[in-house]
Amino acid sequence: MIRSLFIRFLLTVAAGFPSLLYAQLVLMPHYTTKDGLPSSTIYDITQDADGYIWIATEAGVSRFDGKTFRNFTLDDGLSDIETLTITADSKGRLWFLGFNGTVCYWYKNKIYNSTTDTLLKKITSLSAFLSLFEDSENRLWFISQNQIILMDQNKVSYPPREQAYPFSIMVEGKKGPYFLNNYKPYTYRNKQFFNVRFQYTCKINGAYKTLMDGSVLFASPDGIVHQNDTLQELIIPFDKKLKESPQHDIEFSADSTLWLTTQIGLVVYDLKAVQQKPKIILENKTTNRLLEDREGNLWIGTLDDGIFMLPVWAKHIRLLQDPDKHEDLQCYAVYKQNKVTYYGTTHGRVMRIENNITTPILAEDDTMEVGEIHKIIGDGTNLWFASGSKVLHYDARSHNAHLVYSLDNFGKLKYTIGNKGLCFGNNTLFIARNYLVSEVVATCSGNIKKSGWLKGRKAIAGCLSKNIVDVHSRIFSAYWSKSGTLWFGARPGLYARKGKTVTLHADEDELLRSRINTFAETDDSTLLIGTYGHGLLFYKNGKVVQRLTKNEGLTNDICKKIFVFKNQIYVATPSGVSIIPYYRGKTGEIIRLNANNILPFNEVNDVYVDDDEILVATSNGLLSIQPSVIGQIKTHTPDLHLEEIFVNGEKLEKAEDFKLRYSQNSIHFRFTGIHFQLPKEVYYQYRLSTKQDWQTTRNNLLEFPFLPAGDYTFQLQTCIAGSPWSALKSVTFTIQPPYWQTWWFYLLVAVSLIFAIAAIVRRRLHSIRQQQNEKIKLERQITALEQEALQSMMNPHFIFNVMNSIQHFINNNDKAEANKYLSNFAKLIRMNLAISYKKYIPLEEEIDYLQLYLSFEKLRFGEKMHYAIEVDPAIDTHEIHIAVMMIQPFLENAIWHGILPLDQPGSVILKITRPDESTLHISITDTGAGIGDEYLQDASILMESKSHGIQITIRRLALITRSTGHALQLSYRHVHPSLPVKGTCVEFVLPIVV
Repeated sequence: MIRSLFIRFLLTVAAGFPSLLYAQLVLMPHYTTKDGLPSSTIYDITQDADGYIWIATEAGVSRFDGKTFRNFTLDDGLSDIETLTITADSKGRLWFLGFNGTVCYWYKNKIYNSTTDTLLKKITSLSAFLSLFEDSENRLWFISQNQIILMDQNKVSYPPREQAYPFSIMVEGKKGPYFLNNYKPYTYRNKQFFNVRFQYTCKINGAYKTLMDGSVLFASPDGIVHQNDTLQELIIPFDKKLKESPQHDIEFSADSTLWLTTQIGLVVYDLKAVQQKPKIILENKTTNRLLEDREGNLWIGTLDDGIFMLPVWAKHIRLLQDPDKHEDLQCYAVYKQNKVTYYGTTHGRVMRIENNITTPILAEDDTMEVGEIHKIIGDGTNLWFASGSKVLHYDARSHNAHLVYSLDNFGKLKYTIGNKGLCFGNNTLFIARNYLVSEVVATCSGNIKKSGWLKGRKAIAGCLSKNIVDVHSRIFSAYWSKSGTLWFGARPGLYARKGKTVTLHADEDELLRSRINTFAETDDSTLLIGTYGHGLLFYKNGKVVQRLTKNEGLTNDICKKIFVFKNQIYVATPSGVSIIPYYRGKTGEIIRLNANNILPFNEVNDVYVDDDEILVATSNGLLSIQPSVIGQIKTHTPDLHLEEIFVNGEKLEKAEDFKLRYSQNSIHFRFTGIHFQLPKEVYYQYRLSTKQDWQTTRNNLLEFPFLPAGDYTFQLQTCIAGSPWSALKSVTFTIQPPYWQTWWFYLLVAVSLIFAIAAIVRRRLHSIRQQQNEKIKLERQITALEQEALQSMMNPHFIFNVMNSIQHFINNNDKAEANKYLSNFAKLIRMNLAISYKKYIPLEEEIDYLQLYLSFEKLRFGEKMHYAIEVDPAIDTHEIHIAVMMIQPFLENAIWHGILPLDQPGSVILKITRPDESTLHISITDTGAGIGDEYLQDASILMESKSHGIQITIRRLALITRSTGHALQLSYRHVHPSLPVKGTCVEFVLPIVV
């Protein structure tokens, strides 16, 4: 028997810690290059003072915050891309030791190498550096494969190889450091080296672990040795296999567990039972480096498969199902009887675990394989399992199973469906189902008696239930209390059945109208009521005497199952397990078991507790927890770091209090809350002023793109569910106001505004005068053109032709026609004289004038010319006014240049439409020979034509559209461009004057 002082010390300080119980590989997070590691070959792992995990690989160094790997290479300052060792010193430097015999270090977010710290030029070796030690006098010992280099303050020395043998590890002694190796151990005192002798030597490149008191655990050829000063003790002897296998690293965790990396996997010793055979995790993997972080998680580096993390909870629990065997991990109910564990899964399956062997329990009726088994109870001999569609009776001695039946109104057997609750009482099993509570004799023989409705029928294997309560409302749960009362929860609330009397208690308290999932009872006969959404109720003497919810520390207000064991109330919820101390009617501080501390999964469906274990049924598996670990549960608050501050996209070198110009008002904060067990559950709260409310986010980047001028205090905290908020991180900064918000600028602006307004008024008056002058000029031009238009309309040719036509009627003694046309000609002369004094006339008058004009042209041409005037009926010709004498010149041009040259009759059609409220669209179509092609491209060249009337009219049209703000729209086109007689259509727009 080993009588080690070290082990006795461990057993003293680790009293109450559980022995190792580990989960399967499938529950261990695994990180490789796919997750961001630069390489899957891991040389070293360490955790710095800020909580980051640093990993040395063959392809650089990586820093991990739980979510992201930040990788460093030569471009970032590393002296060698292949880094073998990472070690922190007392000054806060993190040293990187390279394979090429160089060193560099990380300090205040920067890597320093021989270029930026010339002292590092002296710390070089012809071979790879293996380790770095700092002794009690803060001297640094750099140990490579062929030499040792000592850095004392800023002095670097090179002890001779024969005095300071490489391949050594350091042990802090009372009089100075000791250096252990497999060749020639030595000590360093008074700046001199002295050889020493020890019983145990360490292996070359063997595993070691420096403990908090300066003592060391190391791998010797015989086993694991603990050395404190000069005292050595073999605490774990190696078997033949471990003697032949190299050991790379040792980790000793607070639960008195020793972990050893080897080529055959991770070897695990329970130091409270060192004579037991060790367990092996990651079997047949070449494990290399170990680190237990501040949360208690164990990081395992391999030489070919990245990093595995054994969460802290995995050291204290067992997953009782084997995922590698493709078992159904969904577990809905658990019960333990006579040291045999029973649990229910999906598809109606019930499994039993005895002596670590799991076997199924099968019903005789295969149709039992329906729905999940969500209720299990027993009485020492019999067990009862319930799914939503069936209840199964199981005799634990004979292993016989039978279904429970009921009778319908016609005497036919049917399954008990809608099952929600099971409970024992008075040698009876009560089943809460649908709208009923049924009872079954607990000592069911497994054969339904042939009596009553079944008299004369064949015997049937099974148990027959009897309905005793029907409240015509869905029932969710049932419980038989010590007082002999059957309590059950239905849709209206809490019911009780005493004898044959059923009483509704919902009127006593509105909380008793809640949906009730489960019941239990304390030693002082207080009824515990687990609700669906209203927490846990304590009911006694007709009153709700206490209520616990999330506000009081319950993991969730939905209570799925309550279990009472030795003054502890265990409540299973969708967010974990709540453990409530209860003694003499008073509750203590609630202990929460969830994914933040010990559970790998939060969704808990059932819980069972005895002296040996806490069984937790979750949707991801059945867990076994040692009760002794409950007192050691710690909730780790994430380590919070405000990493970077960006101003207008540029990183601030000093993330401290600062002042900014008004234009530097786009601020970005990047931060991280380090939590390795639950990296995705990290929350942050922040604000920009102590007067503001806290805002919550899960993002680790906050952007404030347009901050106004003022004083700000950015405050930040982090937590995960169940942990307190971290210490406050704050940064004070000021955004200075722009110059235009100063008093002198306001004065300057006021004076400038006065001068500007004066200038604007002056310019406006000048513009108005210019506009008036322009308007007068336009009106004069329009008036002059109107006079010219009038003169052109009454040209001598037209008058001569009209007079000849009247003379013709007189000579032919057609006095009536002569008088008619003479009268119309006089009317035409009067109209010309009348409109010569007007600028605008109603459209109606314009049409009358054009009708009269065309009638005289018709008189002249006879049957050779036909005409028509078409006006849109929607146009009010009386109300609309247009400029005078704008249409007639185009009609005249169509007649003279279109119809007159023809050898055949022709026609002229005038169409007037109104495309919008402010303009008229005029089109004049003739069937003449057609206009010249040059006018089709640019109608404005008609202003230079020989037609004096057209020239005047186009100029007038241009002036009118200019004065009214409309664009000049005038175009010509051929009506039949492919025929010899092409015809012409002229289109233009006239502004309307209302």
